[in-house]
Amino acid sequence: MNHLTSIAKAALSRVALLFCTALILSTTAGCGNSSASWNPFASEEPGWKDRTEYLESKVDRIHLQMERHRDQSERADFWRITSVVLSLLVFFALVGGAALGSRARRDCLAGDDSTQGKEALTKSSKKSSK
Repeated sequence: MNHLTSIAKAALSRVALLFCTALILSTTAGCGNSSASWNPFASEEPGWKDRTEYLESKVDRIHLQMERHRDQSERADFWRITSVVLSLLVFFALVGGAALGSRARRDCLAGDDSTQGKEALTKSSKKSSK
C-alpha cells in the first residue's frame, strides 16, 4: 500500500509541475505589441531588405548556372552522337575494306585480271575445267 501512495504522489507532482510549466509558458508568450520585439518579422528593418535582395540574386545566379549547364549538356549530347556515327562509319569502312581486299586477293590468286566481265577462275574451278 505504501508503494501505491508513492506512485500516486509522483504522478500528482508530475501533473502539478506540468500545469505550472504550461501556465508560465502561456503567460510569457503573447500576441500583443509588447512582445513584438522578439519577432524578427514584426518590424521592417533595412537589413532584411538587403538579405532578401542577396538571396534573390543568389537564386538568379543558380538559374543562370542551370541554363548554362543545360546548354553544355546539349552540346555534349551532339558531340556524343557525332562520335558514335563516325565510329560506325569507320567500322563499316574497315569491314568493307577487308572484304574488298579479300576478294581482290582471291581474284589475283585465281588468275589473270584481263578477263573483264567474266568470272575469275578459282583453284577449284581450274581443277573442274580440266
